Amino acid sequence: MLKSVESFLNLTSIPPGKKEGVFVTYLVLIVSSLNSLAASVKALYISSYLLFTVEFAVLILSIALFLRLRKKIDDRSLRVSIGLIGILFVFLVAFGGAFDAGYIWVFTYPVVAYLVLGMRYGTYFTLSVFSLMIVEFCICDFFPQLTRWPILFRFWFSCAYLSIMITSFLYERARYKSHLDLQEKNKSIQGALADIQQKEELFRFLSTSSLKLMASSDEKEIYEYINDNFEKLAPESIVVVNFVEDNNWLKVFGISGIDDEVLNMLESVAGFRVVGSRFLITKEVSKCLRNGTITRHEGGLAELAAGNFPDEVIEQILLSGDIRSAFTMGLRYRDTVLGCIHILSHHDGDLPNADAIELFFMQVSAVLQRIHTEKAMHNHLHFQDALFSAMPNPILYTDASMVMLGCNPAFEVLVGKSEKGIIGNTIEQMWPEYLVPALVDKSRDAMDTGVCQIFEARFDMPDGTTRYLVLRMAAYKKANGTVGGLIGTVDDITDVKNATLVAENANRAKSQFLANMSHEIRTPLNGVIGMSELLLTTSLDVEQMEYASTIKTSAGSLLTVLNDILDFSKIEVDKITLENVPFEIYKIVEDVKLILAFQTEKKKLDFRVEVDSTIPMSIYGDPGRLRQVLLNLAGNAVKFTNDGYVAIRIMNCGRDENAVTLRFEIEDTGIGIDEKTMPNLFQPFTQADQSVSRRYGGSGLGLSISKRFIEMMGGNIQVSSVPGQGSRFVFTITFISASEEPGMSIEHVLESQESADFAILSGSILVVEDNEVNTAVIRKMLQKDGLEVTTAEDGQECIEILKTKSFDLILMDLHMPKIDGYQTSQIIRLGGAGKNNQRIPIVAVTATVQEEDLSRCTSVGIDDYLIKPIQIDQLKSIIRKYLQGTSHVEEVCMETGCNNRDIPVFDRNYAMKNMADDDEIFKEALLLFFQKMPYYQNELKQALLSGNVTDSAIIAHTFKGAARTVGALRLGVVLEQIEKSGYSGIIEAGSEQLLIRSVDDFRKETEAVIIELVKKL
Repeated sequence: MLKSVESFLNLTSIPPGKKEGVFVTYLVLIVSSLNSLAASVKALYISSYLLFTVEFAVLILSIALFLRLRKKIDDRSLRVSIGLIGILFVFLVAFGGAFDAGYIWVFTYPVVAYLVLGMRYGTYFTLSVFSLMIVEFCICDFFPQLTRWPILFRFWFSCAYLSIMITSFLYERARYKSHLDLQEKNKSIQGALADIQQKEELFRFLSTSSLKLMASSDEKEIYEYINDNFEKLAPESIVVVNFVEDNNWLKVFGISGIDDEVLNMLESVAGFRVVGSRFLITKEVSKCLRNGTITRHEGGLAELAAGNFPDEVIEQILLSGDIRSAFTMGLRYRDTVLGCIHILSHHDGDLPNADAIELFFMQVSAVLQRIHTEKAMHNHLHFQDALFSAMPNPILYTDASMVMLGCNPAFEVLVGKSEKGIIGNTIEQMWPEYLVPALVDKSRDAMDTGVCQIFEARFDMPDGTTRYLVLRMAAYKKANGTVGGLIGTVDDITDVKNATLVAENANRAKSQFLANMSHEIRTPLNGVIGMSELLLTTSLDVEQMEYASTIKTSAGSLLTVLNDILDFSKIEVDKITLENVPFEIYKIVEDVKLILAFQTEKKKLDFRVEVDSTIPMSIYGDPGRLRQVLLNLAGNAVKFTNDGYVAIRIMNCGRDENAVTLRFEIEDTGIGIDEKTMPNLFQPFTQADQSVSRRYGGSGLGLSISKRFIEMMGGNIQVSSVPGQGSRFVFTITFISASEEPGMSIEHVLESQESADFAILSGSILVVEDNEVNTAVIRKMLQKDGLEVTTAEDGQECIEILKTKSFDLILMDLHMPKIDGYQTSQIIRLGGAGKNNQRIPIVAVTATVQEEDLSRCTSVGIDDYLIKPIQIDQLKSIIRKYLQGTSHVEEVCMETGCNNRDIPVFDRNYAMKNMADDDEIFKEALLLFFQKMPYYQNELKQALLSGNVTDSAIIAHTFKGAARTVGALRLGVVLEQIEKSGYSGIIEAGSEQLLIRSVDDFRKETEAVIIELVKKL
C-alpha cells in the first residue's frame, strides 16, 4: 500500500531525506484544495463573488501545483511550489478564507518550507511569507474596511507564526547538523571502503605478481614487468632499476614512469646515455642497500646521485623532472646485494604503499636470485662440461647398477667407441674380459665402503698397442645420501712404467759402476795402505818415517772420501738398514776418543769426555752408525780446532721402563761457522767456503751423512756456532734399554777385548787373491804375526790346494778370473774341496761394499768379510775372531792365587812383539808413553779424588791400553781393576795409592832403558 502511494505521488525517484517534506507539501496542497473548495461553495452560498473568485483561484492553483509535483519533482519545481503555496497562504489570510475554513494550515508553511527546501531556502521563503503577512496586517490596520479582525488578534497570529517558524528553523538546523554528521560518517565509511578496496587490489596484484615474476627468465623481463605495473603501487613516480654488475658498480637497466622526451632531455643534460651506464655505489646508497627496507634520502636526488652527476646537472634534473623526494631499496639475497630500486616522487612526504612496495621488491629479489643462481648453475655446468671434455685423462661415470651414464672424449678414444655407443652399456660390456672381474670387485668395494679403490691393469688398445693403466673407482652420493653410482678415472702410466724400468736399469748400472769403481780403487789402495803400514814396521830414519806416515795418512784420507761417497750413494737409494743389537755407550765413546787420540795429541788439544753415570750399561741400537756419527762430528771438531778443547758430552734426558733418551753434545773452540753457511751446513758436498776444502780437506759429506743417520735412528740434530769462538752440535736419540744378562756387562766386553788385544796368533791361512800387490801385503802382514800363509791366484787353484791340504782360515777375494769367490765358496760348502774343508771359516776380502754383494756372501756360505783396503788392526781382529790364540797376561796369571805382585812390572819381549820386533818403534813408543804418563796419572788421580766414577773408568781404559802396549803389564792390571770399579759405580779404597805405586815401580824398572834412549837422542 505504502509503495503504491509513493509511486502515485512520484516519491520513488527522490532521495530518502526529502520524501517527508514533499509528502507534507502534497498534504498541504490537498488540504488547501479542499479548504478552497469549501470556501468557494460557501462564497456562492452567501453570494460573495469576490471571495469565490479568490478561493476558486487558490483551488485551481493548488491542483496545478499538485499535478506539477506529481509529474516531475526537482529543486526548481519544489521552490516554485513552495513559493506559490506561500502566496496562497498570504491570500488566504488577506481575504479571510483561512480564518473561515483553513486558518490552521497557514502555520504549516515554515514546516513545509524547511522540510522541502532545507535551512537556507526554507528560511528565505518563510521569512518572505512572514514579511508579506506583516505587510498585509499593516494594510488591514490602515484600511479597516479590508478586514474585520482587530489588531490584537493579528499580533497574536504573527507571534504564533513566528514561533512556528523559529521552531521549524531549530528543527531544520538540528536535522541539517545530523545530516552533515551522517555525511561525514558516510565519507569515512566510503574512504575506509575505498582503502579496503585499494588494499584488496594491491593484495590481488601482489598475489599474481609473484607468479608472473617467477615466469621471468632474465633481468629484461623483470624490468618490463616493473615498467608495466609499478604505477599500481606508486602513482606519479619515476622508478630507476639498477642491477649489480660487480661489487662496486650498479648498472642502470631501465627507468620507468618517465616519458621518452624527458629521458632524452635528461641524457642531453647529463651528457651521456643514462640507461645502460654504470654508477659507483656511494656510501649513503650502500647503507640503504644493506638496510633492506625503503629508505628516504634526506638529501634527495643530490645525495643519491653524488659523485655520478655534477651539481648543476642535478639541479636541472630536479627542475625538469619536478622531483621532490628520493627513496632507495636494496634488492638483496641474505647478505648479497643483487641490485637496487630508486624511486623519485613528484610529491613531498612519505612514499605511499611502502609496505606493498617492499613486499613487491622482495619478490623481485627472490626471482632475481633465482635467475642469478640458474645462470651461475648454467655457467658452472658449461664450465664443468668444458672441463670434463678438456681433461686429458679418461673419465667415466655410472649409476648404482654400474650402467654407463657418460664419459669424456678421452675415454671414447681409450675404448675406441663414441659416446652413443657407451651410454647405456654396463661395465662388463665396456671393458675386456680379463679386466672385468677385478673392475667389478673394486667397483662394488667402492660403493660398499665409500673408499676410493685404486688398481693397476694392463690394457690392449684398439690399435693393437699395450698400455698400462691405473684405474680409480670412487662412489658418489645423491642428495638424499644414498649411493648414486661410480666415478672412474684412468691414468696412463705406460711412460712412467717405462721410465721406471729405465731408472731401475740406470740405478742398477750406477750400483754396478760404484761396485766396479770401488773394487778398482780399493784394490790399488789396499796395496798403498798395506805397504805403508808394513814400511812403518821396518827400521826407518826420521825423514823416511815422515814420508811413510804421509803416504799412509793420504791413503787413509782417500779411503774416508771413498767411504763417504759410497755411504751417501746408499742413503740416496735407501739401501742402508740399521742394526738393533745391544752395545755399551761407554765403549763407543772410548773408541772415538782412541781413534782421534793421535790428532788431538798432535794439536795439543784437550779432549774431554763426559758420560752421565745414570745411562744404562747396555742399550739396543746400531753401534756402528752411532760411532760413525760421533766420529764424523768429533773428527770435524778436531779438524777445525787449533787451540782449546774438544768435548763429547752424553746426558740422560729421561727414561722409562723400556726406553732411554740420550742427548749428545759435541763442542769445540775452533774456527766456528758463519751465518751464511749455517742454512746449507747439512747439504751434501757443502763446506764453509772454498778455502776450507783446500786447507782442511774433506768431501763435504760427513755432516750430511751424519744428519741422515741421526734421523734414521729417530733423532734430530741442531747446531749453534759463533765464528772465531767455536761450535756446538747437539742431537737426541731414544734407545731401547737392554737387559743386564750375564756375560753382557761392559766389564766383560772390555776384559775380553783387552785380552784379545794381547793374544798371540797361530795357525795356517790360505789367501786366495789374483792381485799380486794385495797378495804380498796380506802375506807380509800375516807372516809378521807368525802365521803360516799359503796363496792361490784364483778359485780353481784354491780348490785344488784344499783337496790336498787343510787350513784354519781362508781369506777369499770375490772378484777373480775363471771361478770367482762366490762360486769358489759355494763349491767348498758343497764339499767340492773335500769333506774336511767343508766347514772351514771363509772371510771375503773385497773392495765391494754394496749391500747386494754382502748379502750374496751370506747366501753362498761366507762367514765374514773384510773391506779393502785392509788395515793391520782390522786384519788381526778378524783373524783373532776365528783363530784361538793365547794371552800373555793370561799365561802370567794362569796359576792359582795369582796377584799383582806375580805379574812383571815391565816385559820388554812382550812390548817388542807388539811392535813387530821393531826396536825403533819400541823406543819411540816408550819415550812417548813416558811423556804422556804424568798427564794420564794426574787426570786419573783427579777423577778418583772427585769421585767421578765414569771419568775414572774412561781414563783408566785409555791409560791401560797404552801401558800394555809398551809392556807395563802390572800397571795395566791395576788400571783394569780401576776401570772395572768405575763402570760398576764403586771405586775400591786404596786405588789411588796402588796407582801411584805401580807407576813408580814402572818408572824405576825402565829408568835405565829411558836414560839410554835419551843419550842416544
